[in-house]
Amino acid sequence: MDNIQLSYLDTIYNGVIIVDKDLNVVFWNKWLEFKTYIKREEIIGKSLVDRFDNLDEDELKRKVKFVINFKKQSFYTVEPHKYLISIKLNNITSRAFEIMRQNIILAPFNYENSEKNYVTIHTYDVTELEATKIKLQESLDEINIQN
Repeated sequence: MDNIQLSYLDTIYNGVIIVDKDLNVVFWNKWLEFKTYIKREEIIGKSLVDRFDNLDEDELKRKVKFVINFKKQSFYTVEPHKYLISIKLNNITSRAFEIMRQNIILAPFNYENSEKNYVTIHTYDVTELEATKIKLQESLDEINIQN
């Protein structure tokens, strides 16, 4: 794999996973190491489904297959999914949730000299946004009760 591409993916302040069609991890960036406490050496070559038992394997494989076959992006949004992989939060920063709320983008990823097709899974932490939405809804509910 191209070390320049992989080095770049380590600088992104979001989770980046690269998987093959069978959901085997071929790349795990530093952000994910920090957030999940899983070192890349522990997960590369292993199936995401084996490591994260909350995953809906059939749905994720369908999405990965779509991305590979059609060279188009696919998404998981925080509503209704909440998250793709279970990442526990330290409750210092967020007390609203125990598990990080995530928006996910799956996109095609091909290495120049590789015949294999891969998919990047970009994980965006939207926990604070979701917590703010809950607080706003509570405030609206309180205002409606007073009126």
